[in-house]
Amino acid sequence: MGTTVYHFIDHERPDEYSEDPTDHRELMVQLWYPSEPETGEEAAPYIRNVAAITQGLEQALSFPAWTLSHLGLVETHAYSNARLSSMEQKYPILIFSHGMTGFRNQNTFQIEELTSHGYIVVGIDHAYDAAATVYPDGREVLINKQQLSGFEALDEHMTLWTQDVSFILDRLEQLNGQDEQDRFTGRLDLERIGMFGHSYGGATAAQMLLKDSRIKAALNMDGTLYGDPMPSSGPNKPYLQMNGEKSIDKSNFDNSLDQAMAQSGHTREYYQEFWEETVRRRMNALQGGGYTMTIPHTSHMSYTDFHLFSPLLPNPGENPRSVHRIINEVSLAFFDQYLKGTRNNAMDELSKKYPDIDLVQD
Repeated sequence: MGTTVYHFIDHERPDEYSEDPTDHRELMVQLWYPSEPETGEEAAPYIRNVAAITQGLEQALSFPAWTLSHLGLVETHAYSNARLSSMEQKYPILIFSHGMTGFRNQNTFQIEELTSHGYIVVGIDHAYDAAATVYPDGREVLINKQQLSGFEALDEHMTLWTQDVSFILDRLEQLNGQDEQDRFTGRLDLERIGMFGHSYGGATAAQMLLKDSRIKAALNMDGTLYGDPMPSSGPNKPYLQMNGEKSIDKSNFDNSLDQAMAQSGHTREYYQEFWEETVRRRMNALQGGGYTMTIPHTSHMSYTDFHLFSPLLPNPGENPRSVHRIINEVSLAFFDQYLKGTRNNAMDELSKKYPDIDLVQD
């Protein structure tokens, strides 16, 4: 497979975080795609700018940056700037959004699997909310320290992310019309676009399913559904909600309340209302035929690469590679069915293969 990176500037939107009023929203975007064999410059690193990314992760996760420096040594299975495969005339597209404090490569385990099955995956760094965004001229934008919390603030902030995705969809249309490198000209199947994301990125995928007709199917990995209210009848498009077992466990939530209240100053009632609203939004999203699944022993970060970073990170009873295999099988079956129109029984077959993940369609 191949990979290449783009720097896009949205001249229609000012950079609301910049002190310079003439600055505009800038995004770094990485594409992974099926490639011709034995082409490309070199095996692409997992993280190109490891010092900046680990510094951002240190702020986000309270992990000392040096404990993650080994990530700079990891190579991926993708080759930089390889030639697009001639096996298909056009390839369906999947947009990926990381979680708040994450980065565009944080789900490489999943991105590479989907790419190897004939998808072009487009990962976006949502600047200021990503662990770090590094521009071609060397500028580094670390995660903004502004702490967003509660439905009101995070619902409102969602506009920034959905505008990012719509802008990237516009740029993909331009790229399909004329790619200066002549790699993707006429090769992007703009009628078959899906989206997946983790955490806030998963919520963004659900919002794009509602807001943009170009997104035909969406997969949300353990993302609380921030943004505009989901209709009580559901999104009326193919939707899959993956849950961390600990994330939807009310007793686990209750056990964390004392610490959360001490840190935030919010009341127990505030958190109870937050929990009830989270459940209500999730139930609405599943109406009208949405899929849901929960993998045993998983928590929020199980749906990323993070639990491979150190043997200290997985939950008791969790095998990250087994969890990733299930995520990949279900993700591929879902998008194959609803974007490619193939393997129409695959989701049912997986619910039988893995009865303990409760893969069901409402």
